[in-house]
Amino acid sequence: MIKSIIELFNKTGKLQIIPTHTEHSPPPKPYATYTVISSKTPDMFGATETIYDEIEDRYIEKTEYRCETRIQFDVYVKSQDEVLERTGKLKEFILFIERNNLKRIGAGIVKHTDIKMLREEINSKYEYRGCFDIVFENMNLSDERRIEIAREIELIANENIVNIKGGKNGNL
Repeated sequence: MIKSIIELFNKTGKLQIIPTHTEHSPPPKPYATYTVISSKTPDMFGATETIYDEIEDRYIEKTEYRCETRIQFDVYVKSQDEVLERTGKLKEFILFIERNNLKRIGAGIVKHTDIKMLREEINSKYEYRGCFDIVFENMNLSDERRIEIAREIELIANENIVNIKGGKNGNL
């Protein structure tokens, strides 16, 4: 889903967004980078879809679950005067302008952080950067799990053996 989100932003936005860690040289400033900070999903205990496979005599289950992914966006500019303006414009673009397009690709925005101004000195030159995080959400469908059906159980206790067989449909 993250790839689709970044492709959408690059297709419609004015600021190129690239992965933070890449083997390619960065484009000319201004540009932005993104990093996936974390991804969380709830416990997936129950199936949302169950299908009986008559040929293999078993159930196949899948579940749909919500995934939240925190992405950090960093905006690199040429001067300190541009940091807040360019970073604010990217945040406005994502939160307001592209919000409906995010819905069309099955994503949403859960929350976002304030803009942070960061400056560092690299090779005796200042690097001007602003950053913020956005938590995106989307629904995922799990891989399937196969549930074998028990037709008969044999209990052995104190030298007694009891066979238990399924009811009307053969299931226990």
